[in-house]
Amino acid sequence: MKNNKKISNILVFYSLLFSGICFFGIPSDGENSFSSFIFATVAFFIVYFLAKFYIHISAKANITHGAANIPKFAAIAVYFLLFIAFVCLYCIFTGELSDTLPVISKEFEGGRFSHFFVILSLFLALYIGKREFTSYSRICLLCLPLLILPYVLTAFDFIGYNADILSMLPKFDLSFKPMYLANGFVICAGISAVLIIINEKSESNFKVPGLGWAFILFAVSSAVELIKHILWFGSYGLEFVLRPDRTMLAQVPYINVQELFLVSYYISYILKISVCCAAARLMLQKAVKKITGKESVSVVFAYGMTAAAAYGFYAVYRGISGDGLGIIPAIAAQFVIFAVIILHELARILLKKRRNDRGGAYPRL
Repeated sequence: MKNNKKISNILVFYSLLFSGICFFGIPSDGENSFSSFIFATVAFFIVYFLAKFYIHISAKANITHGAANIPKFAAIAVYFLLFIAFVCLYCIFTGELSDTLPVISKEFEGGRFSHFFVILSLFLALYIGKREFTSYSRICLLCLPLLILPYVLTAFDFIGYNADILSMLPKFDLSFKPMYLANGFVICAGISAVLIIINEKSESNFKVPGLGWAFILFAVSSAVELIKHILWFGSYGLEFVLRPDRTMLAQVPYINVQELFLVSYYISYILKISVCCAAARLMLQKAVKKITGKESVSVVFAYGMTAAAAYGFYAVYRGISGDGLGIIPAIAAQFVIFAVIILHELARILLKKRRNDRGGAYPRL
């Protein structure tokens, strides 16, 4: 059973990570593609170590004996801050979708259609997150084949391949640009939401087996895809191709499978926003419970307020600016989430130890 759970977790986390590649594309920068990938990979593993640190201190906070009575106003502030951060991530992904879909296909042009499509996708995302990690993991496992199929099919482009490989390779140096790290961070967005959801359902033993293997498998897959792009377009030509994966899929011999890119792209969007919406709803429920002192919150209220906040923020910002938020707010939101949840767990540990030192153990919350 432990091995099955580990394999399942690897595939679920790999799906979430690879959905970032499907949604934003492989980090590359023409002649500096080698540097771009190296620093993006560094960003991947920074996120991984932040995740592992959160898992470690949260598990320690759960097993430390005593009650952690975090001040009510502080707990409410934490939950609302996390709620806003996850709503912000939802808006960033949705803005990116609205900007990209008309580029993929002219059928998706038009403001009315765009908003209608966004609303339907939001309802779908809320439904997928209905049972938190249980339902989300099932959707990931179900959609993973469709997510990766376009990237498997592009390997057939190399049938009869004949080129001067050495002339196509990028420079092997380390030319740093902040966007290289930024691209890596935004691809991993959503990992913190999954960890929060899993932690909410764990009682005392918070473990996430398979997380490290998922990151390693993802990094290897990213390297393979970048190599494919370099060999097909050359490092110089890669500068002028917006989405190399889509272009390569259109050139698969003998069959027309361009529509698969749209399917994979939309699935990646749904996987991203589903986990963000589920985490936002959980944080809203916890905040309302703290405010009202009740043990439960109306399901209609929780889902309705989450949907209204997510779409309302997106619609207002879209109406003002006319475009998406960009990736910098996504990175900021991700680091805010990690900072808040890590500080929250550290506060729990310190409060428990302080109570114990004052003489007496208290029941664990």
